[in-house]
Amino acid sequence: MKKFVGMILAVLMLVALLPLTTLPVSAESEPESIKGTCSTGGGVHWELKGDTLRLSGNGNIDNYDNYKQTPWYQYGANNDVKHLEIGTGEDDNITRIGSWAFAYFYYLEDIKLGEGLQVIEYCAFYCATSENEAVNVDLVIPSTVYYIGDYAFGYAYGLRNVNIKSDFSVLPSYVRGTPYYFVEHKDPICADRIFIQYCAFYYCDGMTTLSIGNFKKNESKNVQIGEYAFGECHKLETIHLSDTFASADYGAFYRCSNLKNVYYYGLSDNFPKDSISSGRNDYFIYAINNEEGLRIVCNDTGTYTYIDKNGNAATLDGTKEYFRIMKSDTTDLKGGWYVVNNDVNFGKTRIRVSGDVNILLLDGCSITTSGGIGIPYNTEQTLNIYSQSLGDNMGSISVDGVSTPSYCAGIGTDGVYKAESLKNCGHVNIYGGRINSRGALWSAGIGGGATCKCSVTITNGDITARGGAGGAGIGTGEFQRDYSDIYISGGTVCAYGGTDGAGIGAGECGRCYVYISGGDITAVGDRYGAGIGTGFTSSCHIVLSGDCIINAKGGENSVDIGYDYQSEGSVTDTRKSGGSTLSEGNLWIVAVVAVAVVGAVVAFVICKKKKKTA
Repeated sequence: MKKFVGMILAVLMLVALLPLTTLPVSAESEPESIKGTCSTGGGVHWELKGDTLRLSGNGNIDNYDNYKQTPWYQYGANNDVKHLEIGTGEDDNITRIGSWAFAYFYYLEDIKLGEGLQVIEYCAFYCATSENEAVNVDLVIPSTVYYIGDYAFGYAYGLRNVNIKSDFSVLPSYVRGTPYYFVEHKDPICADRIFIQYCAFYYCDGMTTLSIGNFKKNESKNVQIGEYAFGECHKLETIHLSDTFASADYGAFYRCSNLKNVYYYGLSDNFPKDSISSGRNDYFIYAINNEEGLRIVCNDTGTYTYIDKNGNAATLDGTKEYFRIMKSDTTDLKGGWYVVNNDVNFGKTRIRVSGDVNILLLDGCSITTSGGIGIPYNTEQTLNIYSQSLGDNMGSISVDGVSTPSYCAGIGTDGVYKAESLKNCGHVNIYGGRINSRGALWSAGIGGGATCKCSVTITNGDITARGGAGGAGIGTGEFQRDYSDIYISGGTVCAYGGTDGAGIGAGECGRCYVYISGGDITAVGDRYGAGIGTGFTSSCHIVLSGDCIINAKGGENSVDIGYDYQSEGSVTDTRKSGGSTLSEGNLWIVAVVAVAVVGAVVAFVICKKKKKTA
């Protein structure tokens, strides 16, 4: 018995010492591979392995009269396959997916289609992903596809983000000139455009985002969306259309009730509104007619360059930004980029900034308005002004605030006469351009309207600003009691205060902080206004630093830099120049202070000596 037990232990020890690779592998760990062909002539091969179906080779996948005729149906592919790959190999060139080929593939989690594919036939993916509403299936259709047939993806509930990259320009020349018989058409059709046919994506009720076309520069209109192609896609929120988009037929976007945004990657004048059927496209038409819905997107990144806030060359990125070309009727700026590519005169109309707005001034182009550019006083929005270049060729903005509604800044917040200032704050940031702006009564040239707060940042450009009576050139308007911030770090800046207002700083009864760290600055106050600092009975705290060059001159009864006896504030000067660029008036103040300090020291020494003698 002991010998028997010993033998068993010895065998177990030997087994334990065997390398793992010598142990037999379970047959169940490697799924069975089933193979075949699915094209007339045998050019396209298929392999079903576990939950993956791969198709490779060259040519067309056959058309079928129904999904049960497909060679993989008998192996339960429509219930088992989660991963589908068609022509993704390096040497593959599958040009057609036949009718009913992958219909009722209920549980697909991903679909990969290779370049070279040209045609997706009638009902090819009908009801595919229909049991996968909890799965986000992203579908990318290759650029070479020019025909998507009737119901090709009808009732594919599991699709979430669909990107149809079709680009007519990449099709081989022989394809364009060769008539082709499609399953659902008796007559041959030539590939003279991109066809998205009747009900191609009908009732894809999980789809949220749709992109169609080549988003690079392409002025040829050749994408045709057929009747009900995206009908009943109730969750569709956003559509991206390239400038190849040509038309949308009757009911193309029928009952897309959740549609909010339509992005068009081209110029506003090229959007084909007249080619969109008015029949049963109510939600789509509402979106493109709503200014917040149709967004014109920059698709030529080599054209719209600008100088950014750091003084570096930058480019509008068509995948992230959208823009509108400013015209004389573009008076309500609701957010995004507005490109000035011509000389635009708005007359007496005030341009309203009702969203976070970027104005890009192309070389030599201008905005002229005697109404000004205003941020409503009951909102908090940001206006950024960029130039395409610096120097003599900069674009320009000219604002004559004489006809501006009273209390409104030339560029800045609208104003209103109130006993107490409003806390809502606008923001004006100038990163370039030749800007000339004058405010209305009680308002700044650039900055706050009466009683309304506004911060201002200037990093570049050639800036001239004049305040209306009671307003600073750059800074606050009258009665602005909540502190505003003024930052200047570059550019050539000339600011002239209105009566009782500072050149840069506070208007009458205003309050602000001024930070100047760079630039060539000229600041002139009027009457009780400092060159840089306070206006009449106001408050201003000033910080000077860096290499800024300052020429400041106060008005009658005021100082060049700082605050007078009727106001309050402070001055901190840490410039590298050590304060040598202060104007004469301030040097006089420094001299008086120095004499006083020296006198005090002398008096103290004499007093000490007298005490010692005693």
